[in-house]
Order: sequence, then structure tokens, then C-alpha cells
Amino acid sequence: MTNEELLPCPFCGNTVLHVSRFYYLTGPAYYKVVCQTNGCGAAGPETTPESNAIAKWNARADIPALLDEIERLRMELAAVESNVFDVRN
Repeated sequence: MTNEELLPCPFCGNTVLHVSRFYYLTGPAYYKVVCQTNGCGAAGPETTPESNAIAKWNARADIPALLDEIERLRMELAAVESNVFDVRN
């Protein structure tokens, strides 16, 4: 596994990342991606296998689509509020 497979940290933007492997008392090894930047400490979810930890780290929300949806809902709410106030008057 190389850092080229990992997207930069979504919080600090750094690429100093490490896939940590750890064990509980029983069961398989678990993995998570951890940002190694001092002061950040972001980490992905604990999962198995390692490839799943990488995939979960690399999963990102579609921010532009979410912002578009928020604006659409604001406009819809404004229209509903306008209709409510028109009915009351």
C-alpha cells in the first residue's frame, strides 16, 4: 500500500498518512487510516480488510451537490412560508 492510493486528509489537506493495523483480544486485524500531521489526528473508521479502510478514507461527500440541495430546500421553504403567511392574511 502506498500513499498514492490515499486521498489527502479532508481536514488539514496533508498527505502524511498511515494505515494502522491493530488487534483486539480476539478476532482479525483491524485497519484505519490516520493522518500523521501534528495537531490534526484525523482517522478513518476501524474496519477490515485493509482495502476497506482505504476505501472508507477515500470516500468523500459530494459537497457541490449538497450545497445545491441546501439551496433548493431553502427556496422550497421560502415558498411554503410565503403561502402560509398569505393564507393567514
